[in-house]
Amino acid sequence: MDIFYTVWDLVGGLIQAAGLLAFGVAMGWLILSTLHRVDSHWIVPVLVFFILFAFVGVFTWLVSPTALGAFTLGVGGGLLFWGLYKPGKKADAAPGVSAEAAESEEKQD
Repeated sequence: MDIFYTVWDLVGGLIQAAGLLAFGVAMGWLILSTLHRVDSHWIVPVLVFFILFAFVGVFTWLVSPTALGAFTLGVGGGLLFWGLYKPGKKADAAPGVSAEAAESEEKQD
């Protein structure tokens, strides 16, 4: 019966880590979408990062290190993905090829 509880403990830990990973990605999106909407109010970015650090502090106290690592990876991944993503901009066909040259090649085909 001990193996049963050990397996379910492992499954529960993996589900917790996956959930906090998804929550971290959503938190990264929320941070960037909030920061892009701010015009001149300095308190909003401060408040957003304070809330992020509050989540990290509470999670340090309540969750396992694996789940905390998944949360921080999710936040970092979300910030990198949505921070670098530019909608409507096409990638170059090859390094060193300009966007106009890639578009002219597409039109010829």
